[in-house]
Amino acid sequence: MRRPIFRTENTSINRLHLVKNLCIKSILSNLQIPSLLLWGKRDHMILPTFSKRFLNYNPALQLIEVENAGHCGHDEHPEQVNRELFL
Repeated sequence: MRRPIFRTENTSINRLHLVKNLCIKSILSNLQIPSLLLWGKRDHMILPTFSKRFLNYNPALQLIEVENAGHCGHDEHPEQVNRELFL
């Protein structure tokens, strides 16, 4: 049986702790290749403000914000995401 990741009603706080626990800063800071962050401007799971913070961790990161997309921009707007990936 699967256990839920978030156990309380206040999932925003739990998501923040999850992001911190993944050591995102450490991972992104150590990337040595150009990397693309695709972020939905209407993402309510991991807020778009985090994307700006992540850019500060590594100059090789490039941010593409997907208009009118939430957390799954690749599902919500596949044409726009594919266009960005295959430029």
